[in-house]
Amino acid sequence: MKSRSDLIAIGKPIERIKGESDYEEDMIVFEIDSLIKGSRKIRTILINQNDVGNCAEYFELCSDYLITGDEIKNAKSTYRIGQTAHSEKLEKLINKYYTISTSGCRSFTLTSNLAKQFLTDKN
Repeated sequence: MKSRSDLIAIGKPIERIKGESDYEEDMIVFEIDSLIKGSRKIRTILINQNDVGNCAEYFELCSDYLITGDEIKNAKSTYRIGQTAHSEKLEKLINKYYTISTSGCRSFTLTSNLAKQFLTDKN
C-alpha cells in the first residue's frame, strides 16, 4: 500500500462538502499535520472518500487519521462521478485542491492498531 499510494499523511478532516447529487460523494477538506509521502508543499488537500463495500466508514471532523490515497486529476476520475455527469462545483474544487481518493480500507484513525502497524512497518 505504501509504494502504490501517491500520498500518505497524518492529519484531520476539517470540513465536509456535500455532493450536489446522489451520485456525488461528499468531499472532505483535510488538513495535514505530518506528511509521510507526497509533495512537501501540500498542507490542505481534498479527499473523495469512497463509501462502498464493507470498508465504508466516514471521516469524523477534527479526529486524527492516517490517510493513504491516489491522486485525482479531474472530476471524471472520481469513483462514481465517472459513470455520471459531475457538477461544476466538484470540478472547481478538484482544480483548487490537490485531491486524493481513499476509503476506510486504506485510511485509519490514528489511534487504531492498523495505523500503528502501518507506521511501524518498515516496508
